[in-house]
Amino acid sequence: MCWSGEASTVLATIGLGTTAWAAYKGESPRLWMALGYFSLMELLQAYTYSVINECSFASNQIATLLGYFHITFQPFFINAL
Repeated sequence: MCWSGEASTVLATIGLGTTAWAAYKGESPRLWMALGYFSLMELLQAYTYSVINECSFASNQIATLLGYFHITFQPFFINAL
């Protein structure tokens, strides 16, 4: 995870903006899809800060499951670059 929920939110915002710009400029889909994937990871991390240490919350459990899925598919997006 990043330093804080706010830092993850800033990185996600910058990353999603960069993703949109790269797609708009016609960059390789491999580039902007990987940027988008990792930006969504930061967005997920920003959210998980709001439910951290609340293990009984369904929202925490779903966010954790999504985090596991992100880690599972991460190598595909790293290798795409």
